[in-house]
Amino acid sequence: MSHRDDDSHRMYREQSLPVTDTTRGVNEKLRSANRDLTAQIETLRRNGAELRNLVEGTEIGALFLDRDMRIRSYTQTVVAIFALGPADYGRPIGEIAHWLEKVDLVDLLADLGRALEQGMAVERSVRQRTGKHSYLMRILPYRTSEGAIEGVLITFVDVTAMAAVEEQQRLLVAELNHRVRNMLQVVIGLAHQTLRRSQSLLDFEPAFMGRMQALGRAYELLSHDGWSNVPMAQLLATQLDPFASEGNRYTGAGERVVIASAAALSLGLVLYELATNATKYGALSTAGGKIDVSWQLADGGSGSEEFVLLWQESGGPPVRPPGRSGFGTELVQRQLHYELNGTASMDFEPGGLRVTLAIPARHVVVESRS
Repeated sequence: MSHRDDDSHRMYREQSLPVTDTTRGVNEKLRSANRDLTAQIETLRRNGAELRNLVEGTEIGALFLDRDMRIRSYTQTVVAIFALGPADYGRPIGEIAHWLEKVDLVDLLADLGRALEQGMAVERSVRQRTGKHSYLMRILPYRTSEGAIEGVLITFVDVTAMAAVEEQQRLLVAELNHRVRNMLQVVIGLAHQTLRRSQSLLDFEPAFMGRMQALGRAYELLSHDGWSNVPMAQLLATQLDPFASEGNRYTGAGERVVIASAAALSLGLVLYELATNATKYGALSTAGGKIDVSWQLADGGSGSEEFVLLWQESGGPPVRPPGRSGFGTELVQRQLHYELNGTASMDFEPGGLRVTLAIPARHVVVESRS
């Protein structure tokens, strides 16, 4: 290599060194910026995935509209509710006819305009016209990070279970009010009849309070499991135990039938009156007396079925037909006739009183098992 060539090579090397350092610094900055950008993209991707999982996990339907009320985006839950598809992107919401076919949205366009113009949330309860689902719909202004309104966000939260609970509570309250009114009418009727038949307040008080206690026992039995229907054997025990539980002074046997809750009150009062009469004048007025109660479902004629209950007293004093009908007998007859559309026959046999109750099964029995 000549002396001239060596000088040229040295000059080129000296001029290239500063350029290489600058390039290296720029490249390092670019790599660092790229790493930061990659990290930010990964953070955005992760945040987006978490937000998507949150929305889908909570099953909240979300629909985004621009200022012209055109569909920008929506979640999968909205697709399940309104059957939207890719072709609906960019369409004005007012053109989606199947919305109004599926859901009662009142005046959706007016609500959207109010939220957009006033910048306030609008909230309504809506439901599918099939009645299967109910939703809480909220319309919110969609704001940018600078606070400008660019459209609206519609969310739908499925509140079907909550609506069903509220409806059930409403029905229970209405039923409770109905039962309370009926109970008060029964109490007033019993008070008037007992007072009319009593010779004095001393006679009235035990008779009336006894009937109230019988009514209370029947109500307690029914309300124990949420005013459900009750087995016949349990209803019988509730009314007769206060009179004849000691010494096994009564028996009860029959088909395993379940008595309707409404009929149980009337039938319970009938059993109470029969037990009261037996305590005063019949089998339970003596130490050796006993009551046998049996029941069955029998043919009532014309293809109908009857619930037949037989009350048989024995071991008590001799019985004979009373000179006039007492209030207990009247109450039994009235309860059977007016409340249950049934009949009661009383036979004053030498061995003891025999009472047969016959009630159309459809009025009293809700279930039977052999």
